[in-house]
Amino acid sequence: MQKQSINIYFPNLNGLRFIAALFVFVCHVEAVKGNFNLPSRINEHFFLIIGKLGVVMFFVLSGFLITYLLLSELKETNTIAVKKFYLRRILRIWPLYFLIVFFSLFLAPRLAFFQLPNIESALNTNSLVSVGLLFIFMLPNYVYAIMGTVPYAAQNWSIGTEEQFYLLWPVLIKKVKNKPVLFGSVFILYSMVKLILIYLQHQSMLFKTLLDFWYYFNIDCMALGAMGAYLVIAKKDWLLRLIYSIPFQIAIYLTIVLLIGFSIEFRYMHFEIYGALFACAIINLATNKKNLLSLENPVFNYLGKISYGIYMYHFIALTIAIRVLIYFDFMNDTALYLLGFILTIALSSLSYYYFESFFLKFKQRFSLFSGKRNI
Repeated sequence: MQKQSINIYFPNLNGLRFIAALFVFVCHVEAVKGNFNLPSRINEHFFLIIGKLGVVMFFVLSGFLITYLLLSELKETNTIAVKKFYLRRILRIWPLYFLIVFFSLFLAPRLAFFQLPNIESALNTNSLVSVGLLFIFMLPNYVYAIMGTVPYAAQNWSIGTEEQFYLLWPVLIKKVKNKPVLFGSVFILYSMVKLILIYLQHQSMLFKTLLDFWYYFNIDCMALGAMGAYLVIAKKDWLLRLIYSIPFQIAIYLTIVLLIGFSIEFRYMHFEIYGALFACAIINLATNKKNLLSLENPVFNYLGKISYGIYMYHFIALTIAIRVLIYFDFMNDTALYLLGFILTIALSSLSYYYFESFFLKFKQRFSLFSGKRNI
């Protein structure tokens, strides 16, 4: 069967991917400094929230892109090839995920160079077998929320959330006819469960444990991105005209900048509110021909292309940078940020071209569509 040529490439979204990865990088520079007993600003409010906001941006973006692809497939073929979807995601996510897991569980603990002097690893209080099995079965968010941090694999918690989302989403979109009800129900159900668990967390350790896990299962943010994709696919013109309007764009971009700049939090719906703002920004960046903001340039496109590697390798790069700077007695913030960033880009580039690309070339075999894409 000949593939249909459908262009699923959205401008600016590679640049947005890089910005999301940069948010996480900035937060973790301060965290790793603390791990080495260096002066750190990780307890300042800005650094406490910026990393999670970067991940929320990833989640909303993932919800938008994946849902757009699935809805396009459903529209063109009247079905969704769920197994092929799983295979495409496996080829994109699993190789690097398991490489980092292997390094974190088996190599880093045995290499003095990579041992962090001021961190309590989950491997110190839990068996390697139990932690390893949870990583294998794509439950790193459970490890992070309940057992604690595994150095160099802590960021994998969000990959677990993404994989759990990927497991559910194509089936739900294929089976549920009313898509707005589906996306709205997922958002409302998640939020209700979270609020109930917040209320009950002091009643028993079970509720506290469930809340700790639920907090890192941000499928509500992905549902917000999915709603954005639906608005575009279904051509909800009256609503899109509002979102595309110049005053609305100015309000959205300015609100995001001010909220992040002043580290504003919303007590119980913090990430949901940011997620809704990010979803509106993504709709404009991706589909509005009169968008006021442009992230479409060769540098951002490249950095966005390797952003998965940036997200996965930056802990390793930062440890190397700190060790090198300490060795040469040249430790300062500017040098650490610059060297850490350069090493992260170098590792990510090498990984993309000499490791990840080997698996990525097989993705097209399981795609129903040809054409340029950034999914």
